[in-house]
Amino acid sequence: MAFLPLIILISVVVLIFRANRRSPKERESTEIICPNVNCGYKGVANKESRGSWIAAFILLCLFVLPGLIYIIFFQGFRVKCPKCNLQVSSD
Repeated sequence: MAFLPLIILISVVVLIFRANRRSPKERESTEIICPNVNCGYKGVANKESRGSWIAAFILLCLFVLPGLIYIIFFQGFRVKCPKCNLQVSSD
């Protein structure tokens, strides 16, 4: 139980490192052409996180192993069209 704060701290540092490994320009501007025939949007896409930071934090505080599993499986982003909300890709 004494290692719990250390494990949480290491997990938070890993999350911050993974979130910042790309340049801000690369994270913010994802240009797409929507594949939906009825939409055809051209421009910057919306990026949504695949997992919830709140759920990850709660799982890390209460149950370390499920929290780490949650973070590993739900890291990354979904790229969606802002006009029709179609998922174009996942990162």
